[in-house]
Amino acid sequence: MMTRSHPLATALALGALLCPLSAQQDWVTWTTVDGVAPTDQFGTALTGLGDLNGDGFDDYVVTSPGSDNSAQNGGMVTLFSGQDDSVLAQIDGLAAEQIGFSLTFLGEHDGDGLPKFAVGAPYASTLNGPFSGLVRIYSWDNSTSSVSLFQEIAGPAPGALFGASLAAFEEDGDGELDLAVGAIGTNFQDGSVETYVLNSSGASASDSYLGASGSMEMFGWSVSRADSPSVGSGIAADGLLVVGAPFADDAAVDAGAVILIDSNGSQNTLFNPVGSVADAHLGYSVSAGMDVRGNSTSDIIAGAPDTTNGELVLWDGDTLGVSEVLQGAANGAQFGFAVLLCPDTNFDGYADVAVGSPSVLNDRGAANIYSMALAPLQVHSTTGQGGSTGNLGWSLGVIGDLNQTDKMEIGVGSPRFDNLIGRIEIMAPPAQDIGPIGLALDGPFDWETDVEMTATNLSPGGGGDLYWYVGTNNNPSTSPQGYDLEIGGLLTLISVDVNPGDTAQQLYHLEDTIPDGTELFFQMVEDRNGFVRVSGVESGEVNDPGVTLFVFGNTAGDPITLRTRWGIPNSPVYIYGSNQGFTQQANNNVPNGSWKINLRNPRFLGQPGDKSGPLGAADEGQFTSTPINVPSGFAGVTAHFQAYDWDLFAPALTPVVPVTFQ
Repeated sequence: MMTRSHPLATALALGALLCPLSAQQDWVTWTTVDGVAPTDQFGTALTGLGDLNGDGFDDYVVTSPGSDNSAQNGGMVTLFSGQDDSVLAQIDGLAAEQIGFSLTFLGEHDGDGLPKFAVGAPYASTLNGPFSGLVRIYSWDNSTSSVSLFQEIAGPAPGALFGASLAAFEEDGDGELDLAVGAIGTNFQDGSVETYVLNSSGASASDSYLGASGSMEMFGWSVSRADSPSVGSGIAADGLLVVGAPFADDAAVDAGAVILIDSNGSQNTLFNPVGSVADAHLGYSVSAGMDVRGNSTSDIIAGAPDTTNGELVLWDGDTLGVSEVLQGAANGAQFGFAVLLCPDTNFDGYADVAVGSPSVLNDRGAANIYSMALAPLQVHSTTGQGGSTGNLGWSLGVIGDLNQTDKMEIGVGSPRFDNLIGRIEIMAPPAQDIGPIGLALDGPFDWETDVEMTATNLSPGGGGDLYWYVGTNNNPSTSPQGYDLEIGGLLTLISVDVNPGDTAQQLYHLEDTIPDGTELFFQMVEDRNGFVRVSGVESGEVNDPGVTLFVFGNTAGDPITLRTRWGIPNSPVYIYGSNQGFTQQANNNVPNGSWKINLRNPRFLGQPGDKSGPLGAADEGQFTSTPINVPSGFAGVTAHFQAYDWDLFAPALTPVVPVTFQ
């Protein structure tokens, strides 16, 4: 149980649990990097910095607040090259500062060419008192390949724990990033968020947003920008910041709260779906500023890790209504300890959601990536090293494009790995969408025949499942399995197969119950555990083939049976066979009539008086022969069969049926 007396330290002892869903094999662990020494807690916070040194690879920064490298509990901040994970620069904190509990990238200002990032040290003591906290802003100068202190901001009062959280956001309309700082100890743990406007000269105090008076809600425990310039104008797009207050008392003690600060400075508490759960701690983690639902507004997510299983809540950016509540898999899961909106990883065009779970698997920890565009679909999962208690998933960050694929890698912190040395794992999503799936059809589309569907350009290596569909029109629809298709009407799932990769085939049998002239539309879906690709549409028209002959049996020495279907009711039926081949034109005389057929030297196989079933009968237009014995010497011989359905006005000749006897 978290207590109010030492909020940050006790909270950092929490873990989380994720649903143990199958991993997406197309992801790879791009790299792992370890801390230097015991107690470093390397990986407590991490984020991307863009390409600092101009080598074409994005670089990144990781904090180690427990480091004793320069002074006891001074903390350390390390900048890494995204090309080879070499150290570009290292910053050591002063004694007892524990610098590195929070981190955010701020970019350049006024064209100064100096990328900046801020690091929080909430336990630091300054001239303003013990544990007032501080934030340092550093800049990178590529001309000297060095990092320098740009500005230090001290916490406002003793016990403020200024720097417990950080966020970059746009406040003054100049298109460049400003800074928000959480100070969870303000006013006896009511908490506050302080904002600063940045330019090339420094950071200037701007606004102060306070937690509810006397609430001890620790407003500012987590903070995120609310809007992104890449999305349109919805309710959330009018917001400045999203703030977590995990110790707010909603309908229950410490249920937690998430607050949207809008562009007018007003605070709007979002609906809390876990508000009646004591100690749920909604707002322990928050993230916003990306569109995950496709509504052209930035959406908002937050974790409530201390409900029964732990929960992730998604608010729709357009309405601010709760759009999704995702639960952990087991009692005590603490699902939602860390959350992150990240750029699209599965090629659906929308942002995805990362969730950290540092206590799963006996504190090995885990992190999962979900697509939320239609319904929650897990697209990747990673777990901590077997036998370790590293708490993988403690922190999450968008690291940048380290492998030059135009997809952003996601970093996961494991600060308790190997006796608190710490480790980060950088996960790389699939590099590219390999293009559309091809779909081709082969078959006469006659009744009682098979249409062969061939899908090409499936994902190399396979994995996941293939869903084959047929519909009766080409109107868009959503399948019962949740896939958006370009076909509809009477929609049928033909089959679900394991994806073999590259090419796959499936058969669809055309029943004679499908009306003649019906146009059928076919489409296929490849789902690799959430990575969904849909083929184009192919179609064909069902054909009533008229009277048709079927032969049952192909063993020499055994009897065979012949049957006609879809013929003329109550009509004489004549069955013929030949082992001398056939001609393309029906110009061969029959031994018992004046008509001609395709078989050479045909032999009559029926009986006088054979007739098809009468009108209205169950076997209307059908005829089944008595068993016909095949000589044993026919093994290896190919014979051909044909039927003539006689009628004075509409005599019908069946197609030739070949049979090779075994």
